[in-house]
Amino acid sequence: MPKPDEQIIGNTKPKRAHMKWENLPFRMQDRFETTEKVLPMPRKIKSPLEYFTSLFPQEIFDITVYQTNLYSTQVTQAKGRTAVTIMKDDIADFIVIEILMRVVDMPRYLDYWSNSLRHDKIASLMSLKKYQQIRHFIHFVNNDENCDRYFKIRHLLNIIRERWLQLDHEKAGSRRQYLPTKHKKKWRFKAFVRAGVSGIIYDFLPYESDDTFRNRLFTGEEDLFELGPKVVIGLCKTIPNPAASDVYFDNFFTTLPLVHCLRNEFGIFILGTIRTNKILRCDTLADNKSLKKWVDNKTVSLVCSYADAYPVSSVKRYCKDTREKIDVACLYVVKKYNTHIGSVYLADMLIALYGTICV
Repeated sequence: MPKPDEQIIGNTKPKRAHMKWENLPFRMQDRFETTEKVLPMPRKIKSPLEYFTSLFPQEIFDITVYQTNLYSTQVTQAKGRTAVTIMKDDIADFIVIEILMRVVDMPRYLDYWSNSLRHDKIASLMSLKKYQQIRHFIHFVNNDENCDRYFKIRHLLNIIRERWLQLDHEKAGSRRQYLPTKHKKKWRFKAFVRAGVSGIIYDFLPYESDDTFRNRLFTGEEDLFELGPKVVIGLCKTIPNPAASDVYFDNFFTTLPLVHCLRNEFGIFILGTIRTNKILRCDTLADNKSLKKWVDNKTVSLVCSYADAYPVSSVKRYCKDTREKIDVACLYVVKKYNTHIGSVYLADMLIALYGTICV
């Protein structure tokens, strides 16, 4: 690990850290791998409905009913028409339909009520006209209260986030948290999330350019970090027991000052990939030519504050020349990264498969 020989964070902006690099054996024990335990069974296995109601309280339904009816009145009065009346049960049925539509996917929402493709669990729950009315008027805030880019869903997000922060965090041995990368889908809201090994999201941060960290508190030094590291710090601040945690993320977030900040200020250990221009003039790294034995697409650098390269194990990889799987040497830190970064994308996969949107 590098040792900083001067203050990393300056008074007005972070200084470029000057590191004294030494090629020495790793001196810290991997406290996370002394024992391997399976995830403990929860005291009570909740049903899907119980999980839903714990994360989406009745307050959300009350707000949605009131604001939807308000918006309906505002629009219809301006056009000299009669406003629709939406009840709490209507909103509940609407949410059920949206969830079912993501499970049973059809090209158009009209197909669920069509004669040839009718889906009875949806079509019998609500008429097409009622569904279209809610779809058109659904609101969560008065349009006159425009205060930021996310104003239409800001209050809703805050309620949901507070419920997610109350979830019991899962454990696997001493391992607790995993930090996934940003969503990749275009033309949708983008959010940074902190999720567990099962894909459950515990905290999130909607991206909105200069206003991304609205209502998030940082110290003077933390506030000087650039976007990626600052996102990590903001999400790690809500970990219930940070000193017993380790986080994983990719090179969009990783910098050496961030590694020192998480270790020294929060007691959090990290493992992540890092871009070569963030390594701060380290001349002890092997060049790309000497690493050709890995036969990979490109060289990948990793930084870890709890483990090193050893012990070296072997993994099976497909060889194009022999057209069969062969044993390839794998460094310990690479093995751990590959193991846990796979879990990181589970939340994204579940959102992609079952995400509920009104379009």
